[in-house]
Amino acid sequence: SMRPSSAASRSNCSSGIAGAATTTRVNEGPSMRRSATRCSQNALSASMVDGPERWNRTGTTIKYSMTRPPSRAPSSAHAAERDRPRRDSGVRGSFATRSSHFKEPHARATRASARVRANPYSPRPNYREPWIVARGAQVRLGRVDSARENTAGERALESTRAASERASERLRCWLLGSEALLAECGEILLRGGHEIHGVVTCAPLLAEWARSRGLEVLDSNSPYAERLAERPFDHLFAITHLALLPESILRLPLRGAINFHDGPLPDYAGLHAPAWAIWNGETSYGVAWHLMTPAIDAGPVLEHAHFEIAPDETAYSLNAKCFEAAIESFEELVPKLAARTSRALAQDLGKRRYFERHRRPPAAGAIDWTRTARQIAASVRAVDFGRHANPLGLVTLERAGQLVVVRRARELAPHEALRCAQQCAPWSDAQSAARAPASAAPEPGTVLECNAEAVAVACAGGAIALDGFTDARGRPLSAAQVARRLGLGPGIAFTPLPRGMAERLGALDRNRSRWEQHWVRALHELDPIELPLALPARAPNAAPRPADALVAVPAALAQRFPGHAGAELVLAAWCGFLARLARRDSFDIAFTDAELRRECDGLEAWVCGRLPLRVAVDVERDFAALLEHVLGGLAQLRRRGPWLHTLVARAPALDALRRPDEDEALSVGFEALAEFGEPTLPHGVDWTLEVRAPPGQPIECRCVYDRLRIGAAQARSIHTGFAALLHGVASRPELPLGAHPLVSPDERERQLVDWNRTDLPLRRDACVHELFEEQAHRTPAATALVCDDTALDYAELDRRAELLARELVELGVRAGALVGVCVERSVEMVVAVLGVLKAGGAYLPLDPALPAERIAFMIADARLEVVVTSERLARALPLATAHTLRIDADWPRIAARGVDATPSGAARAASHDLAYAIYTSGTTGRPKGVLVEHRNVASFCAAIDRRIPHEPPGTWLALTSLSFDISVLELLWALSRGFKVILHTGRERARASA
Repeated sequence: SMRPSSAASRSNCSSGIAGAATTTRVNEGPSMRRSATRCSQNALSASMVDGPERWNRTGTTIKYSMTRPPSRAPSSAHAAERDRPRRDSGVRGSFATRSSHFKEPHARATRASARVRANPYSPRPNYREPWIVARGAQVRLGRVDSARENTAGERALESTRAASERASERLRCWLLGSEALLAECGEILLRGGHEIHGVVTCAPLLAEWARSRGLEVLDSNSPYAERLAERPFDHLFAITHLALLPESILRLPLRGAINFHDGPLPDYAGLHAPAWAIWNGETSYGVAWHLMTPAIDAGPVLEHAHFEIAPDETAYSLNAKCFEAAIESFEELVPKLAARTSRALAQDLGKRRYFERHRRPPAAGAIDWTRTARQIAASVRAVDFGRHANPLGLVTLERAGQLVVVRRARELAPHEALRCAQQCAPWSDAQSAARAPASAAPEPGTVLECNAEAVAVACAGGAIALDGFTDARGRPLSAAQVARRLGLGPGIAFTPLPRGMAERLGALDRNRSRWEQHWVRALHELDPIELPLALPARAPNAAPRPADALVAVPAALAQRFPGHAGAELVLAAWCGFLARLARRDSFDIAFTDAELRRECDGLEAWVCGRLPLRVAVDVERDFAALLEHVLGGLAQLRRRGPWLHTLVARAPALDALRRPDEDEALSVGFEALAEFGEPTLPHGVDWTLEVRAPPGQPIECRCVYDRLRIGAAQARSIHTGFAALLHGVASRPELPLGAHPLVSPDERERQLVDWNRTDLPLRRDACVHELFEEQAHRTPAATALVCDDTALDYAELDRRAELLARELVELGVRAGALVGVCVERSVEMVVAVLGVLKAGGAYLPLDPALPAERIAFMIADARLEVVVTSERLARALPLATAHTLRIDADWPRIAARGVDATPSGAARAASHDLAYAIYTSGTTGRPKGVLVEHRNVASFCAAIDRRIPHEPPGTWLALTSLSFDISVLELLWALSRGFKVILHTGRERARASA
């Protein structure tokens, strides 16, 4: 049955030349090869932490016997280590699985790693006994629990190497590069006792490594040739340095500049050679160290290494092999350079194949179904760089304008391909299929099967299973999601990409690839702008509902700035308007124009033609300055052009854009068009400004917005404001941008004049309690207040409040005096409030639910002399500093005194006196008291009259604590307008639950 292809083995290490996952091979005979993959931390960071000791780790389990290696280091420390007496010339131990160390019971065999591989530098090995070539030692592996004595040949080899090392010179060199391989090679040179003058790099980790070794560090992005020329040196090692070096630097080393190339020469010169080797179906590969000449990768080869390419090899794993081979071959090269025994072999440049930096897969990686399954699978593996940056591209499927990335592919065996073909063929059995003519076989590109794991498609000479899908941004997709997105099913065929379109797509990819790193930085630093009037975000995957509105552009604008295109003038004004509207001085908007649309025409599934334009706006400068800035950014943007949608999936720096909830990052755009069509919005865009400005004709402009995000009133406000700015710039361009109006004259009149006509017919001399008394006189028998089982009509509520007011006056309450009201929610609480007002005082709410410390603070801070409370609260709360009037316990005495004919507060309070005070919550520090006068309350009540119907009055449920202003509406306004007020206490819920 069809199954997804197995992914190539990967480690959690870095990939490429910078990686530290290295694949080595154990040669145990022609019929058996076991590959051992050493997975460590990043090679650079590991070498910085452990130094040479890092190489004492391996990832295989095997017994070994080995002799103490001859020392290569002429330093005294290494010499002492070399000459230290040994108890035993042999060492027994084992490689423990998963990052174990050499176990050396008798002696330390070497400070470098032992790598398991076939030994190409000795006579044909005994295939029944695998070999290890250790750093500085040759080791023959024996059977488990069996150690072999060194042969005479091995001892002779050691003597030869020791003699060679004694004749070697100490190399003086500079290192140049940007990836971890440089540090590995630097460690080899240091262990060999050679002198490194310094390291030229732009990589912070390499600079840190160099400083940890006491080496000078130069920035490769700054001039460094003069520093290199200050003292003689033998070699300049360019290791993972991709920039071209001038001849003046190549002439500095006395014995030549040497470059590492991650490919066999002359067959694979240039960049990304491992990936191209897999793409081309190579079965073997290699690396080379060569002398540098003005021609790229054309100098004589000093050292090379060759190895096989596995059938499931990826660019990631092949780069890891190149990394390991680079270290092995460099260890062989350095002694030869020191002994002056290296041989420089000239390349046969007639066989040279050069892969330039911006070479890309044909048709930007779109699958060509006329290729074989093996070729298609190789192309998928060739662009698999693991979790690291992918500089080439991705293999893609496209149908109906939808793009899907293929991450894994497997060639189907003939019987699998036949079974899949039968499912979509007109015949129903294998016998009929076998008799069918060859021309009846499924056409290349025909879908043979879709299941939950993969999609099988016919191709030249067979079929291929595809899986590991993602969208263009790198977000995973299941095979079922791909089938739904592309409309796939057995018998459905992918439409071949027309030759002309494939060539256009490939050319665009090649020509624009040089700017990919710029766009990665731009997308990583994207700074979108949000319109302040926008509604909440629409539902995920909801299609926009576009609407449009024309904006009048004054003809004087083009006359004021002759020589500039109308679209450019409107764009600059649009950026200035957005800056003013959102109060931003820097942001990105999505830009496109007719030229970009032509370049991307028909290729929209692969290519992004809406580019982020970064704008910086200084509202203190005039429009001309902004126009100059915008034109400069626009010229750069047009020069760099569009990029492939898959760039997001290929750049680790853009991980944030691959989140499932992330959509189009720029919601505001600008489009310069040749003609207006039906208003449309790309998915994720809320607002875009479209401009049509043919030469010699009036500028036309319209706003297109999403009605799900921008309401009609908000849209009208935005486009009229933009029109006002255009007219301001056209009439007085010398003004600072911030001085131009953002509203039309009519809108300005409405906002500044009409909205401020707030005069109300109110009694400016009335006090709050007087408004209540008048209502009580009009409807004395109407129910005024209901609380629990108690109901009071207006006459009774007024009488009780009057009785309390008399008592407060005798206690010394005068106009404007603050009186605390600390009563639980009840009829008595409302009586206390009205009584304080009738006495001429101002009430200060002391909610019993507040902490005692807060109540004590307010009593002290307001300097209260009188507090109206209850018997229970008087005992429980800190009220001792003020005189307490207990409205329940003292009420029989108060009621017995009666009410005379003189109104209690008529002569004691005026409209400019305080009515109440409320303390803030103290969120920002010490709570503060807010003082409110009677005339403020009267104005508030008159404003409420215009908003809430009250004739005839109804029933009002009062919920809010006295400590909040809204209680004034619920109690004082409602009672002064004749409402029946029901006082909620909270005890109702307790009774209901009981």
